[in-house]
Amino acid sequence: MGDHHHPVELMIGEARWQDLVVYFDENPEEAKHIVNPAHGRTMLHLLCSVGACPWYLIKKVAELYPKAITLQEKRYGDTPLHLSCRNSQVTIKKSIGLLESMERYEKQQELERKEPLATPGGVDEQRPHFSRPVGGVLVRNRFGGTPLHSACNHNAAFEVIQALVSADPRIVSVTTHDNIPPIATLYTSYIQTIPGYMAVAKALKGEDQSGAGHFQRFWRKLAFLATCYLGQTRVLDPGRLILHGLLRSGNLQINFYKLPLKHDPSLAKVADEDGNLALHLLVERRPFRLKEREAIESTLQAHPEAVHARNNSGDFPLILAIRNKIPWRNGLDVLVKTGPTTVQKRDPMTDLLPFQLAACEGGNVALDTTYKLLTVQPDLLQI
Repeated sequence: MGDHHHPVELMIGEARWQDLVVYFDENPEEAKHIVNPAHGRTMLHLLCSVGACPWYLIKKVAELYPKAITLQEKRYGDTPLHLSCRNSQVTIKKSIGLLESMERYEKQQELERKEPLATPGGVDEQRPHFSRPVGGVLVRNRFGGTPLHSACNHNAAFEVIQALVSADPRIVSVTTHDNIPPIATLYTSYIQTIPGYMAVAKALKGEDQSGAGHFQRFWRKLAFLATCYLGQTRVLDPGRLILHGLLRSGNLQINFYKLPLKHDPSLAKVADEDGNLALHLLVERRPFRLKEREAIESTLQAHPEAVHARNNSGDFPLILAIRNKIPWRNGLDVLVKTGPTTVQKRDPMTDLLPFQLAACEGGNVALDTTYKLLTVQPDLLQI
């Protein structure tokens, strides 16, 4: 029987879902059948790639052959979970059902690894303990993407994204081979749709997008994922720390950072548990080296007083910017222009004035910064 004429494929083509349930009841071993040997696709891969396939059929095959949930097909390296997450815009039962089956399977595998072995002498010995393999939810495809990347790239329902993170919180930090985190994939996918592109363009101009249902669904996912990057134990209002999460997530487009600032400028006023505003993290982490000035200007437009704010360590943004060698033209001048009195505030660690701290850093950037700071207020030399 050739694969092109397999009865399962014929029944899928005719949408005979109940017949397929009966078929697998009568032929449970067929769940292990490799549909396409060249691509290494199992029955579960096949069913998960069909958007119309009902969740109960996927659940049945997953329970018959749970190992298939984490098997990668040869062409793109996708697991059935990757494929299911691409078809989870409306229904959540398929992906969540796979996650539940995968969790049960992995727990069973763990128990079997720890189960004692009976020796000929009647003494039980522990099975050799091998390090646990990467959980199925963290398996990366040929492009380095996890199922969370697939979900973010295909507008999966919020509950699916939430379930993937719940299965293993580390998934938010796994990047593609191009160093793209899932949250950046979410944004890129959204602006590639016409409604998303228009909504973001309007939001960046300051137009309220709260009434757009698709934008609110995107915003909910964004707020959730951003919070996952915080790594904090005490988050009083996680939905308000979107900017902090974005700045910690890694590879971002400048407009993605500016979007929350324009949509809700009050987010720039929110401090994390260390007392850091978004401006503190921006000048400390420096995620936008080529567009640093634009990022600093946008943050200060949302909350100009941030330039005077000290975090729990007593640092204010100008001191952090100097420590991290931000050039004058990259936005250091914007910090000074917005808060000219900050040039008189001392570094809490060294008790040095900003120009003195810059001079101690060494290098051309430090030399230029020292000169520019003294140009702004020459009488600093007399303090």
